Amino acid sequence: MVLADLTTRLSVIKNARVLTIPPPPVQGIGSAGGFKMMLEDRAGLGSEAVVRAANDLVAAANKDPHFAGVFTLFNTGSPSVYTDIDRLDWASSINSSFTSSTAWGGKLA
Repeated sequence: MVLADLTTRLSVIKNARVLTIPPPPVQGIGSAGGFKMMLEDRAGLGSEAVVRAANDLVAAANKDPHFAGVFTLFNTGSPSVYTDIDRLDWASSINSSFTSSTAWGGKLA
């Protein structure tokens, strides 16, 4: 399994929180979808207060049966890197015909 292998390889990075989320069977409809929420420190309390507020919000949401697997990536303890792989852009850069069905099937035409 690609995700299991990737998770294993990335797990050796010290002090990192790595999430590998499988692609949905239908683009736009998946178990990792949902919504994003952003917190703003309007009172100027600092990043530690925002972390506490974010963690409190996540804890409250996970107690609600309408939500499942709520998490936050907000962390003031270390730098973070976000990677968004645009498979269609990548395929066009190598002059390949590429669709989501071939991507998840593991072949390029």
